[in-house]
Amino acid sequence: GESDGVDEKERHDGDEALREKKNKYFMSSVSASSLQHMLNKYGGTVDSAFETINRRLEIDPNNPVLWADLGNTHRIMAENKEAAECFAKALRIMKHPELYQLLGTCLVVTERTEEAIGIFKQGMETFPGDPASTFSLALVYLQLEQWHDAIVVLENINRHLAAARRRPAEPKMDEQSPLEP
Repeated sequence: GESDGVDEKERHDGDEALREKKNKYFMSSVSASSLQHMLNKYGGTVDSAFETINRRLEIDPNNPVLWADLGNTHRIMAENKEAAECFAKALRIMKHPELYQLLGTCLVVTERTEEAIGIFKQGMETFPGDPASTFSLALVYLQLEQWHDAIVVLENINRHLAAARRRPAEPKMDEQSPLEP
């Protein structure tokens, strides 16, 4: 009777709290305005985005932008497993540092940590100048309390930054001496 309703409500509240926690984690990794901008391309709502993107994918199944947008739409709904599948499809079509970042993050959230580490390492190897995968890998190691691995990754970032600072900067237009006739 009555206690079943209470149990069901508690279970629902627990599910809501977990969903809210996942949403908060995801929203911190992508700005709300960029997600809204993405939704606006497809009618402004999650439902219209799912409908429009899926219709377009039927016509253009090898469009990595559509797959990434579908992944981000799943992220908004905290459907991280589905989001990961979309980002993996986009990544098979086109290599891009943001796709490694998005896929790795979804894998971490769905507790596929070893796969996430592999994806972040691939991102680092494919795009050595992009720090996102490197920082993400360091964060995963920190969460796993693998201090040595985290330090090695962070020291590598520091070496890259120091090397970049030592390179002479390109002169700005207004700093170049005028050509004399």
